[in-house]
Amino acid sequence: VLTEAQRTMLKENLQKRKELKKAFRATFSDQQKDILSDPRLMRYDRIKSFRASLTNDQVNIIKEDRKEIKDMREKFRATLTPEQKIQLRRMTVNKGRINRFNLDNWI
Repeated sequence: VLTEAQRTMLKENLQKRKELKKAFRATFSDQQKDILSDPRLMRYDRIKSFRASLTNDQVNIIKEDRKEIKDMREKFRATLTPEQKIQLRRMTVNKGRINRFNLDNWI
């Protein structure tokens, strides 16, 4: 479905997202790391506490990263032909059908 250039672009985008995530995690304080790994907190409470502990710099990093990821996504979408878009939509719909089918079988 995708050309080699598009596959390469996706791999590069994935690598860039991993780097952004790693750089963001490097800014965590010990207190923030403790919040994320505290087993006594429910997941919702853990996330809420973590978000409250973010510094302005960390919030700005998140905003910049989101913008960069959005730009990468738009650049990739611009390379897709109408036929490729249709094929990808069909694949997504079929994947959803398969997942629902498997779920029905397990119940």
